[in-house]
Amino acid sequence: MESEGFETLDLLACEGVVSRVEEKLNELPTHTFEMWADLNYRLGRDPSVHGGAEHLFYVGKKPMRL
Repeated sequence: MESEGFETLDLLACEGVVSRVEEKLNELPTHTFEMWADLNYRLGRDPSVHGGAEHLFYVGKKPMRL
């Protein structure tokens, strides 16, 4: 994206460390589920997790053209 002129604001792994275990996570009590969701969100920004994610979420800023 940067090679096309976008400024990267954020990049995170959507599933990250919980990839392929969503069904089990959905069975957890609310508090435990929220702890896993928070952990996944915080680790999702770590580039070492990106390769194992099913999806990446890119946030970029389009350059202003004068």
